[in-house]
Amino acid sequence: MNEEVLKSFGGSPGHPEGAGADLAELHEKAGSFMVELEKMMKGSLRRLDIDPLTEIKAPDEEGKEKVFKAFTMAGLKTMESCKRKMTDDYGGDHMRICDVVRCSIVVETEEQLAAVLKALLDGQMKGEGVKVTVARLKNRFVKIPMQFIAKQSSPHWTVALDISKYAATHSVDLASLGADFAVGSFYKMFGSPTGVGFLIFARSLSSSLSASLPSSFFGGGTVDAVLPNSPSFNPRRSDLSKALSHGTSNFRSIIELPFGFENLSSLGGPDRIRAHTATLARHFRSSLAALRHSNGTALATVHSPATTTSTVSFSLQLPDASPIGYNEVVSLAELHSPPIQIRGGCFCNQGACMAALGMSAEDVKKNLSAGHTCGDQLDIVDGRATGAVRVSFGKESIFEDCDAMLEFLRLTFLTSSSAAPALTASSTAVIHNKPTTLDQLYVFPIKSCAGLSATSWPIDNATGKLRFDRELALVDASGTAMRLSVFPKLALIKPSIDLATSTLTLSTPSQADDLVVDLGATAVMGDTTEITVCSSKCAAAVFGDHEAYSEWFSRFLGVKCFLARNAATNEKDSFANEAPLLLLSTQSVERLNSTLRAQKRPTVSSKHFRPNIVLDVPAADNHNNPEDEWAGLDISGVSFVATGKCKRCSMVNMDPTSGSNDGSTLRALSTFRRDERSRIVFGIFVRRKEEAADDEVWLEVGSEVDIITNTN
Repeated sequence: MNEEVLKSFGGSPGHPEGAGADLAELHEKAGSFMVELEKMMKGSLRRLDIDPLTEIKAPDEEGKEKVFKAFTMAGLKTMESCKRKMTDDYGGDHMRICDVVRCSIVVETEEQLAAVLKALLDGQMKGEGVKVTVARLKNRFVKIPMQFIAKQSSPHWTVALDISKYAATHSVDLASLGADFAVGSFYKMFGSPTGVGFLIFARSLSSSLSASLPSSFFGGGTVDAVLPNSPSFNPRRSDLSKALSHGTSNFRSIIELPFGFENLSSLGGPDRIRAHTATLARHFRSSLAALRHSNGTALATVHSPATTTSTVSFSLQLPDASPIGYNEVVSLAELHSPPIQIRGGCFCNQGACMAALGMSAEDVKKNLSAGHTCGDQLDIVDGRATGAVRVSFGKESIFEDCDAMLEFLRLTFLTSSSAAPALTASSTAVIHNKPTTLDQLYVFPIKSCAGLSATSWPIDNATGKLRFDRELALVDASGTAMRLSVFPKLALIKPSIDLATSTLTLSTPSQADDLVVDLGATAVMGDTTEITVCSSKCAAAVFGDHEAYSEWFSRFLGVKCFLARNAATNEKDSFANEAPLLLLSTQSVERLNSTLRAQKRPTVSSKHFRPNIVLDVPAADNHNNPEDEWAGLDISGVSFVATGKCKRCSMVNMDPTSGSNDGSTLRALSTFRRDERSRIVFGIFVRRKEEAADDEVWLEVGSEVDIITNTN
């Protein structure tokens, strides 16, 4: 809690509950927030008597009762429990949880919309039915009038409203809507505090709510009595607002709420805020729609209607109309100085997302099969966007914020006739010999852990990768490969490999005992299963003495984990992201360091980028990354073909020796290393050109390299 807020209640940081506070004053100040809530909802609710340290109650006049819930989702969960109870008692589905801003109904004609609304009012929709209040009509979004949600002419519905977002910019009259339930989020209304929402319910539903409570689980202060040997004996409080609670109320956040309402009042209330945000949204929307590439193609497809009041959703595209992924936009916005906070994906609003992007149910299933899940970074599948970008405006937003976002989009994604040529080179190949040498070799036995530097190393004949490279991964209890960006101590797990005995020895700075892992053909493998590696599914198996290995890693990392080995039956028998080998040049690293020095940021080494092969190219142009133009290369008679550039993420910010995150490397790369799709790229992937040979092939540091380069 804010220290100034705390002092205003007579408390101290050491004793947040305020040992010397006047409790009556505390109750009075904390309770005043519901008076403001009443005003915001146009007097549809009477003033509440509140004990902020226990529960929140309402008198009987309006037949409504209120309970603080930790997060709005807790209120939704309570409503869903009541819904299940009503379904069991009366048959059929008698409740619809209506979000006043979300979209699931998709209609194309006025007749379809009228039919949906009539079925809603007549209580004819059963089963999954209608849950939301926005429909797509004639290629534009139309908000269904709120009165259609109300059960004024239909006794068939119990109406539950999620007003979390809506209440931030609208006054809500619950009485005229006939709402039986309403949940809201103070975080969305004020911006702070998090973790406190409200649930408002009609007293007529008290019996259903009481019956929906679990028989064995309960929180402190919610029952009248308990018996230790009779789990089912826990009569709930007759005061339902107490019975629905889950232990101690979040009073430290509750007492901040009056300041949120004071702030809303000082700005003129939700309706005044809506007028402000709507002006910004219209300005942003119209300005964004006017941005065009040099060939006339619109930079953005705007999905939000012209009548939007606070948010603008859109998708970006290249001059050829192919999509720019939402993750690229969000990631580059975060690297902006100062950072710009926007949102990408489907915004927990799948119906509207599908309508805006033209996705079918089969498309959603196909994307899932390709590895795309809600909240991940897989923004394009088979050349189609899986989500969009959303800019939100709030009470603190100003025109300068709006213009800064537009300028970022213009400078970052808009192409003009004078734009620099794309990084991709042409395909005409010539061979020339330059004094290029193999400067560094790295092997990474365990994905995201430290690598080992070698002077010579064999290539695996079957796969073309360096032997044992990225064959192992540490997997958490959920089946997800652990990443250095999340678990920085992975950088401190140092490997060494004895090729003669095929043994891997691992050490850490804080553990006296090293871990020796048998990598040979006789190593024990568990059952094959699927694990998630960078949003992709990979076949893997728990490896070796899994109990001893798990204990060693878990002790050091402080989280339960297991050592897994790649178990793919095809040629990809490693956890490498795209290709067997990652290559870059020392000149590319030095070019980046020149940018970092100019920005007064720490320089980096090639190890920041976890390459397998690092080449020294003395004849390289200092103004270019030489490997960008390579079609392939030949090292000691072994030919490799370039398969593409390496897309970079925040992993490059991690110091490979300490695991610390400086945050400046990716930001520096974003200023000059974006390809034609606006992706940040650095280094290239290569693959061995020849078929697998019987003779073992080694790479050695110092070997001369012949380059196959592309020319225009």
